[in-house]
Amino acid sequence: MSLAVETSRGEEPRGARLIAEAIRRRRAEGAVPLVAYVMYGDPDPERSLAAAAGALEGGAAVLELGLPFSDPLADGPVIQAAGQRALGAGTRPSQVFEGLRRLREARPEAAVCLMSYFNPVLAYGCERWLGQAAEAGAAGVILPDLPPEEAGDLPLRARELGLAWIPFVAPTATEARLRAALAVGTGFVYGVALTGVTGASGGLDPRVPALVGRVRALTPWPVAVGFGLSTAADVRAAGAVADAAVVGSALVRLVARGGSAAEIRERVRRGVADLLGAP
Repeated sequence: MSLAVETSRGEEPRGARLIAEAIRRRRAEGAVPLVAYVMYGDPDPERSLAAAAGALEGGAAVLELGLPFSDPLADGPVIQAAGQRALGAGTRPSQVFEGLRRLREARPEAAVCLMSYFNPVLAYGCERWLGQAAEAGAAGVILPDLPPEEAGDLPLRARELGLAWIPFVAPTATEARLRAALAVGTGFVYGVALTGVTGASGGLDPRVPALVGRVRALTPWPVAVGFGLSTAADVRAAGAVADAAVVGSALVRLVARGGSAAEIRERVRRGVADLLGAP
């Protein structure tokens, strides 16, 4: 199912509405909405799609599908290793779009965001990459190393294609940087729970509640907190101050244990359910 629907400048992208509604619906049901990260191609495309399906079956509100890259500066060793396994399996950008298309055909209601670093997007061709992401059924895109000052008209182009443009904000953000990121962001705002890389532990940075308050004063989009969350207690803590929690490395570790597609799917499904405290 394609989300490539043209939108006017004043209309919110369809993908952004899909993401925000998924988060708000889970919140209304009394659960902490979870944004679950899976690396596409790890350990191979088929089994990574099984992991993605398991995450959604376990109760994830939003799926963040990572594209492997050799220099993932925001990621810790767990996701770095997953990216290397995916690249070693021969994963290429065109395969990611085909995998996303298959996932969306099986689960047309799923809110799926593609997460990539900017270098592969630039090499692929920005317009081409955004267009194929929309055609494949992405609801939004996440480019953590592309600051708003350098994004040019890409957020507007994403909007025209119906894609959410997910901004990253950190507790260290200045007021000017925060406003610049939120001015182009749609779908949800990714709040960084700690200064560091993914997979690090230590709980929420004590400045996160203030960051969430600053964001909420400037945008109506939900705020999801991520980086360093790995347990059900972490998810509850994030849900107490933000609208959703993001978990990546803990789920990638489950995939790294290997096994058949069915085994990985069930392991990730159970892992997500455990994070959410589901029976």
